[in-house]
Amino acid sequence: MTGKWRLVQLGSKRGCNQTIDAPAVRLVWAFFAILALLVCPVGVQASGRNLPEGNFPAIIIPDGFQLILAEPGVALYRKDYPNGSPDFVQIIDLGQGAALDLQHGQITDVRPGKGVYGGNDPRFGQLPLTQFWRQAKNQSQYAFCVTNGQFFYMPESPTRLAFPLKVDGEVISDGWAIQQYPEQKLMLELWEDHADITPLTKETLYGSQAPNIIAGLTEEANKKAKYAVGRTFFGVDDLDGDGRFETVLVINTQTARQVEVADVLRQWGADKVMMLDGGGSTQLLCKGTSYIISERLIPQAIAVYSASPPPVAFEIIQLQPLWLVQAEGEQVQFNLTLKNQGTEAWQPGDHSLVIEAGNLTAQQALEMSGQVQPGETLTLTVRLMAYWRSGIYPAELAMHFTRGEKSFASQSLNLHTVVLSQSLSSQKAELAAQIDQWVAQPEADLNALVQGWLKEQGSALQPQAPGAIRPGDILIIPALMLPVLAFILIGILRGRQ
Repeated sequence: MTGKWRLVQLGSKRGCNQTIDAPAVRLVWAFFAILALLVCPVGVQASGRNLPEGNFPAIIIPDGFQLILAEPGVALYRKDYPNGSPDFVQIIDLGQGAALDLQHGQITDVRPGKGVYGGNDPRFGQLPLTQFWRQAKNQSQYAFCVTNGQFFYMPESPTRLAFPLKVDGEVISDGWAIQQYPEQKLMLELWEDHADITPLTKETLYGSQAPNIIAGLTEEANKKAKYAVGRTFFGVDDLDGDGRFETVLVINTQTARQVEVADVLRQWGADKVMMLDGGGSTQLLCKGTSYIISERLIPQAIAVYSASPPPVAFEIIQLQPLWLVQAEGEQVQFNLTLKNQGTEAWQPGDHSLVIEAGNLTAQQALEMSGQVQPGETLTLTVRLMAYWRSGIYPAELAMHFTRGEKSFASQSLNLHTVVLSQSLSSQKAELAAQIDQWVAQPEADLNALVQGWLKEQGSALQPQAPGAIRPGDILIIPALMLPVLAFILIGILRGRQ
């Protein structure tokens, strides 16, 4: 649907603020205000960010990874290799309300006091990963993924865990492998809103305040380290730099060496990593789809849950086109498709979309023929400012919803506008069609290609910062205004006599 836009707030760039003083000099200040607007016009700021994928705009996505699933607070990415199995990386933001649950099979024998630290060393029933998925789905409608977890003693069934497991405040297993991998044991501590990976000892285990703990190994521990086998690693990341690790990363892959998997997690930003069971135990099932399949039954799994959706939320589904082509003086216009990701329906006349582009803010009511229910989409035609000088203008648009006086979660996207001179305006459609072809090329440098096209037309343009002026403009504009300034000053002097 289309709607009219109104200007809400007009700011000024740093160093170009205007103020009005005493009445006697308002005309002088008005002159300088006009001059400031000419030199520092309202525009939009350039940005290098991409159209957001999922819910983690602060994360730099390593080359080759593609988003395949996303829910509030969680996302699943995949990277394919020409001669190997894909990597799957989950991003879990505990700070957004996503959660991890340490599941296990039925305990058949508690074995009290036989754990390596004097606690229990129970035997666990083993289940297929699909059964753990059903348990996760029965527990919450927000179940996202399940993956394998702990090392265990394969010759036994029911089996025992190699290392400790703490669930809901209770250490249910000390594990049996105290002699295995000395000084190379770690534990992933899980709280409701953050996590940490720390060394495992009896003191750290029983002294930890974390309600949930799963133990594993360092990346250097030799679990067929030089062989490309199944791997499951966890990592933690402090995205906001507050000293707490709100983000948990999980990687599953069927063929990789330990050093390679740890390196991938660090590419994603992990500050610490920990190895869990691998080989034939490595499995991954998300939203009912198996991405890594194994017939091995396992005693313990890790379930990932997305955050419950907020009442009002949206996702940018499509911006069309990503590169606009227009002539000087034409208004910027593009189509924007939004998906209702909240739990409440959008009511006609009830919600507005606010767009901030640099120091320009515009607001539009969501005009619709009826309610937009959760999961449904709405397409808007957005009209913004016009550019009056030819050039290539990149802009970052930050968007958020308002309802009454309340503001809700935002997203941002990139928009590029190619403004053609009047002499080339008849070739807009030609350039737009050419850009559509370039966009379909994976590694195309669109800026360079557009520059090349313009050069062929004999009108090469340099990339413009919005509102940029030519060097001579700074001298020409004041010169043209000098007579006006002289007239204002004469009037002020006469008024004082």
